[in-house]
Amino acid sequence: MGCITIDITDDADGQGYLFHAKRLAAPVHANTAEAVTNLLSCLHTLKQPAFLIGHGSRGQISTGCGLNMRICTQDALLSTGNCDSFIGYCNTDRWKVPMSKLAGKISHLYLLGCYTGDGQQGLLFLNKLASIVKAPVAAPTGYITCLRGNFQLMDGSSWEVAFPEDTNK
Repeated sequence: MGCITIDITDDADGQGYLFHAKRLAAPVHANTAEAVTNLLSCLHTLKQPAFLIGHGSRGQISTGCGLNMRICTQDALLSTGNCDSFIGYCNTDRWKVPMSKLAGKISHLYLLGCYTGDGQQGLLFLNKLASIVKAPVAAPTGYITCLRGNFQLMDGSSWEVAFPEDTNK
């Protein structure tokens, strides 16, 4: 399947999306730097796909704040607080450096979080991220579920994909 890392946050009911994702026995992360470290530790000489699993919303995915992402987003927009536990269109300065360590080392990056690729914010985020990691980035436009480690897009959801800009023009 490739390299995987999962948001360490527990779901409120203890039986939700992240609970089922953790059945993959993949490493967990509490912030963006840990997520990148987990992915890099799995990568070998051949480029492989990488999977970042967390809760999502339009144009962002959690890397340690779980469902509390709205709080992180408000913090990021106000430029206060510690917002290293999610990556999104509004806090590029907080994740650009750690995520750039994946450049040239992954074949694709899949963001497995609900609505991460949806709307204008989703496309803006995916385009920024693809240019930084220098690989195609894909994320759902709607709900994605995980049951016993198996991921599935719900009806009406699709994959939004952004490609890195061609630097050889």
